[in-house]
Amino acid sequence: MNQENKTITIKIIGKHFKKTSREINKILNELNWIEKKDRWWILTEIGKEKGGKELYNPKNKTKYTIWNTKILGDTELIDKINNLSKNNNNLNKQKMNKEEKKEKGAEYEKHIANFFREQGYTIAEHGKDNEVKDNGIDIIAKKEKYILFIQCKNWNPKKGNKIRDKELKITMQDVQDYMEKHPLYKMGNYKTKIIYITSENILHGSGYHYLQNHKEKIEYHVIPMDNSQRGN
Repeated sequence: MNQENKTITIKIIGKHFKKTSREINKILNELNWIEKKDRWWILTEIGKEKGGKELYNPKNKTKYTIWNTKILGDTELIDKINNLSKNNNNLNKQKMNKEEKKEKGAEYEKHIANFFREQGYTIAEHGKDNEVKDNGIDIIAKKEKYILFIQCKNWNPKKGNKIRDKELKITMQDVQDYMEKHPLYKMGNYKTKIIYITSENILHGSGYHYLQNHKEKIEYHVIPMDNSQRGN
């Protein structure tokens, strides 16, 4: 058979580009080379121009498309597949970064919990126990009549992360909402305070001024990680 007239199936195209048949059909659909009609993929006018053909299998009563082998060198198809691969790689990196950030944050919270535990506080790792639903409270530390609501941040200052008044206001509101839902903290005549802790000094000027105006309610401290790990 003349090489120019040789045809291949979607499965072979997928094998060439290391994709499944489903992925190739999705890509061809996004390129507007094929479209779904009833249960089958059929060719569009563009698909016909690209050398696609429609076939029918009477045995299993299915319709399918085949393509000229020249499709394997089609720059539009190759660019589409390459871009999708890059996007997938970026998504995987973002997912890994997010998981790494979560892991480092959890490690720092554990470090801070141990820090206060060594000072005689009874510790509830609120953020760990409630996962992402911690209401801005990572640790609740109690000793005698004192209760500390602690927020931890293991941020990397090289990435421009700063604790501004915005972050402090959010934590203040989160703690206030939490205490409204848990009135026992008020009934016990506890002396409460919010402690905002970071692994490095990343306090912004706006955060400093906010702290000066709310000294009785919130404090800011820097407690480094022993192993110098940093988060994002």
